[in-house]
Amino acid sequence: MQQLKGLIQEAATLASPAPETEAARMLQICNACRYCEGFCAVFPAMTRRVDFNPVDMRYLANLCHNCGACLHACQYAPPHEFGVNIPRVMAQVRGETYVAYA
Repeated sequence: MQQLKGLIQEAATLASPAPETEAARMLQICNACRYCEGFCAVFPAMTRRVDFNPVDMRYLANLCHNCGACLHACQYAPPHEFGVNIPRVMAQVRGETYVAYA
């Protein structure tokens, strides 16, 4: 039974990527689209990057103020299959930085 619980937990971990990984995926989509470029400080800072490493993701997450303007204008927001939700994923990454550094 313990082995089954371990496998279920491992599957859940693999099914939901780390917030920084998910944020990097979403920002690559955003970087290609650039429709929201003028909405907040995240997008001009994002366009200066080609690759999103964890350090960049933490920086960009702390630029986000969770206003939601990008989400309401995004053509790839849910229910689109890309599921881009920048405010949600940035809040998750920001929460991790608060725990790690505050």
